[in-house]
Amino acid sequence: MDVLLEVGRSLKLFGGLENLSERIRNGLADLGYEASIACAPTPLAAQLFACAGLEIRIRHADTLRHELEKLPLSLLGCAPGTLAMLERFGIHTVGECLRLPRAGLTRRLGERFLENLDRALGRLPDPRPPFVPPPTFNAALPLPAPVEQSAALLFAGRRLLAEFCGFMTATGSGVQRLNFALSHEDHADTHVTLSLVAATRDLDHLAAVLRERLARLELPRPATVIALVAERLFPFAARNLSFLPDVRDHAETAARLIEQLRARLGDRVVCGLTVRADYRPECAWQVCEPGKAVAPAIPAASFSRPLWLFAPPLLLTEAASSPCWEGPLSLLAGPERIETGWWDESHVTRDYFVARNPAQSLLWIYRERNVEGKWYLHGVFG
Repeated sequence: MDVLLEVGRSLKLFGGLENLSERIRNGLADLGYEASIACAPTPLAAQLFACAGLEIRIRHADTLRHELEKLPLSLLGCAPGTLAMLERFGIHTVGECLRLPRAGLTRRLGERFLENLDRALGRLPDPRPPFVPPPTFNAALPLPAPVEQSAALLFAGRRLLAEFCGFMTATGSGVQRLNFALSHEDHADTHVTLSLVAATRDLDHLAAVLRERLARLELPRPATVIALVAERLFPFAARNLSFLPDVRDHAETAARLIEQLRARLGDRVVCGLTVRADYRPECAWQVCEPGKAVAPAIPAASFSRPLWLFAPPLLLTEAASSPCWEGPLSLLAGPERIETGWWDESHVTRDYFVARNPAQSLLWIYRERNVEGKWYLHGVFG
């Protein structure tokens, strides 16, 4: 496969032609490819040198013709009849062909043959259509031998991820959900889906999430092919780094921790919490997607609330009409009356207090406003 790159405007950025060529070679090696890299002032000349296996670096047109003259004519893609005719004339290289009279060559071989030579020498323009990346990414990698242990698939999976991250960098995009398909002989494919909290194109992070998922995957049959499919990509703008801590860095760190925990433990095990518009403490929260918490729709309580709540609240004993928990309790603040829930058959009528026991623990207790008037421990302050 031939790949043409216009690098003239990038030489200063990458420190020269040799440094840029080395980075391209190393990047291809990380993806498992070997390449013959050549550079020339014209795209066709660079393509011819690379196809000939000549890793030539030519930056000036003055030396272009001298190097082109050494190439065999077969690299030009001539018709078999044209090559046979030139061989009968004793012409085997581009240099020998260029020394012949142009008018005679045009009459015998046609104008197209000479136009190719002129494009290689830079005498004629040689515009090439720009590469337009596809909207989705789909790549597969046959495994050199059937793989029985899922953890051994990480090396091949990382290679696909490296190729995918390069694709996202070139297209200015990020991914939030991608799917790996593992092919087996005589068995349906095994699918491994990575669902991320936020879009990313960080190779190390994606590889870490994949490693956690593979660690808890059991293969029904040895895998023979691994494929990566990402159908939905999101715009992902690069940003400048800062010497000082940034709020976005904290958000990214939290998101990556959630993603790795979900990959290790499962998507349903790791979740977030958000508040609900309900004054009843046991009903004032609900499970949500991590990072999707919303602001409460009711005013904040006038009393402080503990983070640790008992479910269900603990019935307290009484001594001399005072509640006890590891000793008699002293009431410090209250009451805070909560009377609500009549619409869902969970009606509560309570008076809440902040109390302290002899061990100096701060407790959140309430007394039911009914005939029995029992005391309950609902929470403990930190």
